[in-house]
Amino acid sequence: MRISDLTSNQLRNVKIFNLLLEYAGWEDIEEVEKRLMLGEALDSIGQRLMWTTGFVLEARMHAYLNCMMLDVLEVESGKQAEIQLFFQDKPDRILEWLMAEASSMNLQNYAQLLAAIAPACERILVEAESLVYEIHLS
Repeated sequence: MRISDLTSNQLRNVKIFNLLLEYAGWEDIEEVEKRLMLGEALDSIGQRLMWTTGFVLEARMHAYLNCMMLDVLEVESGKQAEIQLFFQDKPDRILEWLMAEASSMNLQNYAQLLAAIAPACERILVEAESLVYEIHLS
């Protein structure tokens, strides 16, 4: 997908994703933001990484799906979880939650942390240990 393919709301969401996560110290290692602005076609419209003690967090924005994906990778063991957070029209609350919880997030507590953001999501899917499951939003 190219920047010219995005609606105005999708473009806004990508800009908010990059702005807030950059402010919070997340890095754009692959220069996805720059490449998108230069017109390159990309699968992930936004991508940012953060390193915490023993973990790497990777957030990817798929604006055309109204979905933000979060990978939680334990460096030592190589175990990881992929969390798909679907939102109705704006990812703002999900991004605020991510910025607040990122430094303490790990493979042992991410499921509990998801409870706080569930009301802001349309759907949450998690893939971990070769299983895919849905967090029920109630």
